Amino acid sequence: MWRTCVSYPAVLAQVRYVDDVTLLTPQALREICGLPLTKPELKRKQNGLYLRCGTPALEGVYRIERYKD
Repeated sequence: MWRTCVSYPAVLAQVRYVDDVTLLTPQALREICGLPLTKPELKRKQNGLYLRCGTPALEGVYRIERYKD
């Protein structure tokens, strides 16, 4: 579903708030994911920006949203 769909079901993802999306460096992605077994993937889908952590069987998916006051 992650690779083939143009959107990702938002209900299956946790939300992660960031101040500035441009600061999502590879180091920052690893910090969000903890100790992933595979390289974190950051993808723009039709319904938002998503970060996938973990392995194909045990995925952790975050919907990245900008923090608003």
